Amino acid sequence: MEELNERQNLMWIDPQHPIFRPIAVRLVAVAVPLLAGAMFFATGWVYPGAGLTIIGGFMFKRLFLTDIH
Repeated sequence: MEELNERQNLMWIDPQHPIFRPIAVRLVAVAVPLLAGAMFFATGWVYPGAGLTIIGGFMFKRLFLTDIH
């Protein structure tokens, strides 16, 4: 039980929250930072592009790959 509480406290993005239920909202939440990162990379801004790509990857992992019981 204690492990579950620690896991819940570490959730920054909760896939079970009602705002993330529709697939369109999940796709937008992942696509916006990835597209912005691609735009920054294309214009030569490497560090902001890397940061946004990491954020997009984190969102993808939390919203699509996380196994919720």
